[in-house]
Amino acid sequence: LEAGIPLLDSVMMGLLNSQALAAGALGAVAFSTLASICRSILSAAGVSVATAFGAGKIDQVSRATGQGIWLAVTMCLPVMFIIWHFDYILLLTGQEESNVLLAQTYLRSIVWGFPAVLGFCILKEVSSALNRPQFLTVITVSGLLLNAAANYVLMFGKFGLPALGLA
Repeated sequence: LEAGIPLLDSVMMGLLNSQALAAGALGAVAFSTLASICRSILSAAGVSVATAFGAGKIDQVSRATGQGIWLAVTMCLPVMFIIWHFDYILLLTGQEESNVLLAQTYLRSIVWGFPAVLGFCILKEVSSALNRPQFLTVITVSGLLLNAAANYVLMFGKFGLPALGLA
């Protein structure tokens, strides 16, 4: 299910045009790479929660969860700064300037969702450690459905809203 949102986003970007798909893919890969690095770091919170839960030390479960949340908050601003300025990195890799400008539009729109990405990561780690994954399934399916509707309405300007395209 987690791969559903990036797949859906790619299909919708392709419906815009091929340059939007290329630029969106550049932005999506940059965003997801940075998110994966942060998720790897935050996975330590899940290990700490599982260890405390297995030992029956409920007070340590909440402490480990809180520390994971603080770690996510601490990582958010520097990584958001990198995402905001990722166009410079893309130019250094030899990408076409027109694609980089369009990717920058995408990245500067999606950057505001980065705290939610890390928040969901902590939620996933903790709920998995506590053997309660059902809540994550509901959130993931709901997010996929909401993403599909929001993409359609916002990308193509439906229901009287302006067409935002890749942004």
